[in-house]
Amino acid sequence: MVVGIDKSSFNVEVACKRYPHIPFWEMDAADISGIQRLGKQLTAIFLDISGSQPIGPLATLLEKYERAFPSVKLFVVKSYRLKKLVGLSTVFPEEVLGTTRNSSAKYMLRHVGSDAQGAAAGGASPLSAKQPPRSLSRLAAATLPLCWPACAALFAFSAGVMLGSRRRARR
Repeated sequence: MVVGIDKSSFNVEVACKRYPHIPFWEMDAADISGIQRLGKQLTAIFLDISGSQPIGPLATLLEKYERAFPSVKLFVVKSYRLKKLVGLSTVFPEEVLGTTRNSSAKYMLRHVGSDAQGAAAGGASPLSAKQPPRSLSRLAAATLPLCWPACAALFAFSAGVMLGSRRRARR
């Protein structure tokens, strides 16, 4: 079942007219106890907040939802800042921590379960195996093709700064 919640009476009125088969309530999304009083079994929560709001209050709200509605399997959040932060992040494999709750997490992880099984059977685990130190020349040879555009741009920028400072010094 789909339900809609918005704190704006105007938005609720428009939504009721547009989607008459969906029940809508006028309340704040942060009113967890009010949402619980609706008596609905939630499996997915879609939050459409102002996309540029700070992440802290949003994270707090998501934690409250997670505790109040353990049946939720999916959170969809419209937040530019959260998208940017998640895009810059790497998720630590939950299976290593033993805290996997989301069944879709197994599709996001790379062979973590098989590594743990190999270590339990007496084999060496890549998670605990030490990598041999790489020589500086091998490291440079491996990373140069990836970073040459940035190096070229940095060189061009530095040359421009140097030429500009010389021209200003001549004046």
